[in-house]
Amino acid sequence: MREQFPTPPDPARHRDDTCPLAWSREAAAAFEDAGKDVELRTVPGEGHTFGPRWAAEMDATEAFFARHLR
Repeated sequence: MREQFPTPPDPARHRDDTCPLAWSREAAAAFEDAGKDVELRTVPGEGHTFGPRWAAEMDATEAFFARHLR
């Protein structure tokens, strides 16, 4: 199953019952096992679509891609 993950860097971001955190942890581990840079960020109290922290999390996502895709 691990070879099905995409090769570009990907911030794994799932934080609620819609997408169990275990899935994100498994995906992050698979990326790490494949030698990819991965950053798993958890935001306690935020749902799958975020809330008050949405802008800050999008800034973090943009910074991640800037580091890896430029």
